[in-house]
Amino acid sequence: MEPNAKNYEEAAAECVAALSAEDIEYFRLHIGYSHHHFGYGLYLRNRYSYLLDKEMYSLLGDNYRDGLGECIYHLMIPMIFPEFKGY
Repeated sequence: MEPNAKNYEEAAAECVAALSAEDIEYFRLHIGYSHHHFGYGLYLRNRYSYLLDKEMYSLLGDNYRDGLGECIYHLMIPMIFPEFKGY
């Protein structure tokens, strides 16, 4: 399925909708983003890179692109776990 999100919040909701029960349990066990940076974080960064501002990307490069995966992930967590109160 191609991504249809128009912003980070829609990207997070799109990703949450695609999670299986096993995925959700894995996130519960490993809620910190650092655990996901080189796996799911890279997936998010590559799948939704079209959401990045092209001028900012040319200025900041991959650091800016890496932040995309983390931003989407942090928006996903309260959608998956409404009881989550923060890190």
